[in-house]
Amino acid sequence: MAAMRELLPAATLTLTTTPEYGEREVTFATIVAGTGQAMVRSDGRLLVAMQTRSRTADASHDLGVVVKEMLDVTEQTTTSTINLRQHGPSLQDLFGDTRGTCTIEPDLGFWLAEGDRDEDAQEAIRRTGEEIVPCECVPGQRATYLTTMTHDFVRMVLPDDEDAVVNGLARLRASGELDISDGSLDARFIGAFRMLGLVTPVWEFSRRVNADEIAEAVAALRSRIDEAIARDGALSARERQVREGILSRQVSIR
Repeated sequence: MAAMRELLPAATLTLTTTPEYGEREVTFATIVAGTGQAMVRSDGRLLVAMQTRSRTADASHDLGVVVKEMLDVTEQTTTSTINLRQHGPSLQDLFGDTRGTCTIEPDLGFWLAEGDRDEDAQEAIRRTGEEIVPCECVPGQRATYLTTMTHDFVRMVLPDDEDAVVNGLARLRASGELDISDGSLDARFIGAFRMLGLVTPVWEFSRRVNADEIAEAVAALRSRIDEAIARDGALSARERQVREGILSRQVSIR
């Protein structure tokens, strides 16, 4: 969900609230119509926005307040006026240990119920799709995304402790194992950013690629990263130097 809040252009994830909160399906979306906090479609589907103008430092609280306020709303509407500075349940309170799968969307068509997809709506969806930066999940990897911009980039959201991740990246960088070089595939590590406390390293490919063809090489890279993160022991002088270089160029996103 961190990637949906800060990284992905168009994505959805559906969860069901606990019995205490009515067992209602809630679809979290990167954005909703009118850049609102939430919307209810004509078919009653509740969408809650991850990327909004109004937010606090506690994402779980913000989303929990919005969900709680919208649980009893079934008529079609969009809202952006929910006060986040009020007491409310966290996401964990609302959904327990429920987990869902993030779906990368090609456009913003998820805003519309099937019955609302007339010719004008379809044309609007097509136009929004042209403005969205192409992004897809790398098969077999969690929270790892191929994004097509001036070059093709892979961004890997790592859930481990921040210091351990940076140490692991430094170990691999110092030993020359942090780039991807596998046959015709070549990608260089260009840095990392910090997103809601999670380190997200980025690689730039030397040519256009697709997610399927890079899956094996990215899986091998992830295995090296996981092993390096888990490794005990102090960093060498060279590794400490590399670590400082990574941190000096790291950008924090909230």
